[in-house]
Amino acid sequence: MNNSWVFLDNIIINFLEEEIERRSLPFFKSWKIESKKVKINGFRIDLLLKRKSKKMLCKIKSCINAINGITFFPDKSNLREIEDLKVLLKEKKRGNLSAIIFVALREDVKDFAPNSIVDINYSKILYKGILEGIHIFLIVTSFNPDELSLKVILYKKLNLLEILKNEYHLWRYPEVFISKLERINREIYIEMIGTTCYHCSFEENLFDFLEFAKERELDFKIREIKSEPGGLSAKLRLKYG
Repeated sequence: MNNSWVFLDNIIINFLEEEIERRSLPFFKSWKIESKKVKINGFRIDLLLKRKSKKMLCKIKSCINAINGITFFPDKSNLREIEDLKVLLKEKKRGNLSAIIFVALREDVKDFAPNSIVDINYSKILYKGILEGIHIFLIVTSFNPDELSLKVILYKKLNLLEILKNEYHLWRYPEVFISKLERINREIYIEMIGTTCYHCSFEENLFDFLEFAKERELDFKIREIKSEPGGLSAKLRLKYG
């Protein structure tokens, strides 16, 4: 697709197991694999990691589709995927560390977003999970057709604001572009530029973003707003709990 190989074979758990054991993923360097494809409290997890007395329950999700460099999940509405998120939330409340590893099986990807077009409930529960402490990781791979092998070319831990910005760009770009959405101390800063919507103001774009977030049960409040030629900046607060 788009001059990029897309890997479709379902051996991702084995691949990640090898990468973790080789210590090639920075955020898992201090973790060891205790077991894989095991059940904990009746819930099947893909990898159980251990570091001293701590354990981390990991679910692995394969992503094969992408738009403008953003891969997304799930491909279709699936109650099992939502149930996985709910169980990870329960395990987090029991004191276990929980993580979801999204693996992009194509090299033309830089970011991840939940696919709210097929199921907005997945987005809602994913954001709730992140706020409750579930870790989200993105790993991008490249497929070598000559060796029939995968190679990790990008890896990063994602936070809620990064994922929300990606999701907004996924369904709104190129009408609105968020150049900054980040937390500094207790403030959340947003900057919007480059709109192609000639009949609306940047303030309307900001309100559209706030409504977009609210549909995903993220309630931002405007504390300060500043419009400038060709852009907008604002300070926000996220109300939660």
